[in-house]
Amino acid sequence: MPAEKSQPENRKIHFTKTNLIALPVPESGYKYYYDEDRLGLAMGVGSSGRKTFIFYRKVNRKPERKSLGVFPEMTIDQARRKMDEIVGQVAADESPFDKMRTYRKSATLQEAFTAYYDSHSKVRNRSHLEDLSKFERFCASDVAGINLARLKMMDIKYPHIEKLFNKISVKQPSTANRVIALLSSVFNSYIREMAAKDVAVTNPVIAIRRNAEEPRLRSLSREELRRFFAALEMESDESWRNFFMLATLTGARRANLLSLEKSELDMVSQVWVIPKEKFKGKREHKVPLSGQAFKIVERQLVMSGDSPYLFPSWGTKTPHLNEPKKAWVRIFDRDETEEIFRRIEKAGHAADRKQFGRTADTVQDARDQAKKLGVDTTGARMRPARLHDLRCTFGSIQAELGANMAVTKSLMGHRSMQTTQKYYTAISLEPARDSASRHNDFMLQIAGSNA
Repeated sequence: MPAEKSQPENRKIHFTKTNLIALPVPESGYKYYYDEDRLGLAMGVGSSGRKTFIFYRKVNRKPERKSLGVFPEMTIDQARRKMDEIVGQVAADESPFDKMRTYRKSATLQEAFTAYYDSHSKVRNRSHLEDLSKFERFCASDVAGINLARLKMMDIKYPHIEKLFNKISVKQPSTANRVIALLSSVFNSYIREMAAKDVAVTNPVIAIRRNAEEPRLRSLSREELRRFFAALEMESDESWRNFFMLATLTGARRANLLSLEKSELDMVSQVWVIPKEKFKGKREHKVPLSGQAFKIVERQLVMSGDSPYLFPSWGTKTPHLNEPKKAWVRIFDRDETEEIFRRIEKAGHAADRKQFGRTADTVQDARDQAKKLGVDTTGARMRPARLHDLRCTFGSIQAELGANMAVTKSLMGHRSMQTTQKYYTAISLEPARDSASRHNDFMLQIAGSNA
């Protein structure tokens, strides 16, 4: 007699707690059982013994599947109510499955930033490398910021942004504002992209209240300039030394000077022509090079070799010098070291002028010597200054020398006279002190003649 065919296992059962507990555990994979009383409600049983309620039925002629919860933590009644909610959403044309597909396809913050950087920042922003640096430092790392790069854009909420903002604000309130502005731009770019697909995305950054910032107009005093130049002479990297000297003598913006291409230099007329694509305001700007500045350019041209850039960089992400921060700090370290040694020697002691590989170690050794000898080092380090302050110093000195405001405006490439005016209204103390002294001398002469 032919062997009897085995009957297929009945996967439709009446969902009761007893029946679900009794379901056998498969040796591998999953087995699915379907509720006789509720179309579309199923249970998946895994080889681990885990039992999960599942919504499984056709929606708009497509089979859809969604996990509802784990049994027995979720009861049968709860699973059926959850399923009824989904059926109601589908009937109201608010299918959770479409939302889930949109979510799965949605970009991470890293992907959204990359798209924004390639299509907008790199194309339109002269300082796009600063955007890249800020994102990598504060948004893709937990060291200085919080790593949000791996999160999907739809998962990033106000608390995430607030936590990041507060962490950066502790030490760098202005930088926190810049990072928030960058993230807001990334979100707005992504929102426009998703709007074209009829998908709504919110910008959680707009609710952040930015840190208050005081208008900054810091220029180096005459004494600070003297110390700055003395410390700059000790810089071992000649490219950085030439860079800072040109920044001081031309008042040029950092981004323009770092990316200066040799093709921008008119060596006959001794003029640097910054193309409109690179200059603020999208207009061409001509910088007349003084004799002193031109000599520095000539020296740097020899050092730059075959590179198309005046300040080339090899073995880095960019073909030209990019981040001057370390070299900038070295200048102030050296100046502080020399000032401490000067104070030690003035107090009648011999300074042990050790030189370490890092200027930070050298200045710390000088501080330790002064502490042991009881020499006061208060104010030995110059007031904090940024590279942009060299540009402010250029404008302030123009004002001190009584240069025509229209000439200063042209040299600095300002669009409006109002921008240039700030250097003339915030003139440094030296000329004001000279004027007051002349006034006082005159007044005292009058007093003496009447005595």
